[in-house]
Amino acid sequence: MAVLDDIPGLAVAVIVKNFPVQEFNHDEEGEETSSNAITKYIEATSGEEFGVQMSFTRGFSAQHSVRVDVGLDGKWAESYVYDQIAIDHPRHGVVYSIKSAREVEKGQYFERSFSFSEVNTDDSDVHRVGGELKKTLNYIGNIKVTCCWVDKTGRSHLARSMISDIGNIGTIPEKALKGSSVSHQASLKERKPTDIMEMVEASYPYGKIPFATYIFKYRSKKALKSLLIIPRTPSPVPLEERDVDDLSLEEMRELLQRQREREAATSVIKQEGVKRERSSCSETENRVGNNNYDDEVTFVESKRRKLPPSTINEDGLETFDLT
Repeated sequence: MAVLDDIPGLAVAVIVKNFPVQEFNHDEEGEETSSNAITKYIEATSGEEFGVQMSFTRGFSAQHSVRVDVGLDGKWAESYVYDQIAIDHPRHGVVYSIKSAREVEKGQYFERSFSFSEVNTDDSDVHRVGGELKKTLNYIGNIKVTCCWVDKTGRSHLARSMISDIGNIGTIPEKALKGSSVSHQASLKERKPTDIMEMVEASYPYGKIPFATYIFKYRSKKALKSLLIIPRTPSPVPLEERDVDDLSLEEMRELLQRQREREAATSVIKQEGVKRERSSCSETENRVGNNNYDDEVTFVESKRRKLPPSTINEDGLETFDLT
């Protein structure tokens, strides 16, 4: 749970299934810090419902009643006023939870549970993002809880009309996130009927400046790993590099199988090497034999002998004079 040193006795946490989720520290460059503000990272899972829990213990000294406001992605979601008498030096501690946004419409009272939803992106033109959506994207992925001192100034009365404007932002251009680690958004579940809701009139003795602010940045596990907020999954150590005494029976069998496969592959390579060597030798012998044969053969060039003059007798026969 998030605790401020200057506000002892008050702890705030995000809860899932009524249990506080694990929190992670991460100091970002340029992030404002003060004695009355704290920031934590938490893991978000799509479709999971969540809430905010305030714990007041004996160390907390209530100067007045406390108004707690919950904001989701930069928008107001819900607020409650906790009476000074109930939270000032409680004997066994007091715990309050805010898990839903209340709505009033036409005299009907509803509640809508908080939930994590994945942010859907596409490759569309970033210029289509309007000013209101740009403003929302600056705060998306944040749960903000603020505490202010208040004094009740009037009687409680029934709420008449109130509709939450928290809604799904739809699919947005991936470039609109500008490489941020945002992975999820806050959304509201379907309406469920609830009890009558009363409003409390109150004043702010020290103005509307919170005396305590708690910010929870929710991200997917993958995003938290990319930010190095939680350690990345280490690569498994190869079986060949592990101590044999630490291997299980199945791992020993796997290691033995690998060794046999390597030995078989090595044997095949050696055999192919011998075959190539023998083949190379045969080719060399053939080339040498052919060269010797070529050396033994001699081609002698001779001029054609000129025939003697000839005559043709009365019978038409051609005769040569060989004398």
